[in-house]
Amino acid sequence: ATQVSRSVQKDIQRAAAAIQAADAVLVVAGAGLGIDSGLPDYRGTNGFWNDYPPARKLGVKYSELATPKWYEDDPALAWGFAAHLSNLYANIVPHEGFHLLRRMCDAKQASFIFTSNVDGEFQKAGFDHERIYEAHGTVFLWQCIDPKTCRKKDSWPAGDLPEVEPDSFRATGPLPTCKHCGRMARLNVSLFGDLKFVEKATKIQRHRFLQFLKSKEVARGRLVILELGCGVSEHSLRLELDSSRGETTAWRCVSGEWKMPGGIAAENVTLIRVNPAECTVPEGHIGIPVGALQFMRMLKNPLHL
Repeated sequence: ATQVSRSVQKDIQRAAAAIQAADAVLVVAGAGLGIDSGLPDYRGTNGFWNDYPPARKLGVKYSELATPKWYEDDPALAWGFAAHLSNLYANIVPHEGFHLLRRMCDAKQASFIFTSNVDGEFQKAGFDHERIYEAHGTVFLWQCIDPKTCRKKDSWPAGDLPEVEPDSFRATGPLPTCKHCGRMARLNVSLFGDLKFVEKATKIQRHRFLQFLKSKEVARGRLVILELGCGVSEHSLRLELDSSRGETTAWRCVSGEWKMPGGIAAENVTLIRVNPAECTVPEGHIGIPVGALQFMRMLKNPLHL
């Protein structure tokens, strides 16, 4: 862990005090949270290419490969990449920070996880699956490649992955099929520019999330929003403040996927942004320039985790 300045140590103490005083905690988690578990950092093109050499050969960035068009234009390439991600996430072991975070959440009257990650780490770490909203889906569910013409707009637990040729990273043999209509299946993950993502599972999760936001602990109590590893890309769940709404909180995601419902008093909400590179926050909130694992370890003693 990197050494932190005295001012950061003071901000850690402020963060611990805010969490202790909170009636509810909302964890907003981005890709940076998984890096301490050993997941590759895809923010820079080189990071992606080092992890996935075929993309270097094709000269495509992560945002260009993680699109639905490849399932139709080059299914063997698409499923080779899908199998790579699925195996990567299936084998990942959540780092200690997840377990400290779970203990922190369990100590609260109300808590919820809102994440853009599709890796299933929260479930692996023992979080209640009914208190998780995976806004971009998960690799552990599949769906039809063409839900509009399929008999059912459905998602289902992932099956056996296709074999992948180790040199080309292309899928070989029969590719997964839709269990309803027999067309090709795909991951139930919201890809870049994706108009065919089936929202069946995420709608159920979103409904539970909205119920959490209506709970008395959130609506009338003190809420801490703990944002972990959310970058500044246009697809991020990173929060920004809409000051035009005056007395209410008016937090919203950079991606436009969510905004705080009205009626929650601004003075009852504290944002704690944990990000080693981009942790600036509006006045009165707390930015911590370290990684999520180091942050949770620094909370261990003050919060008795």
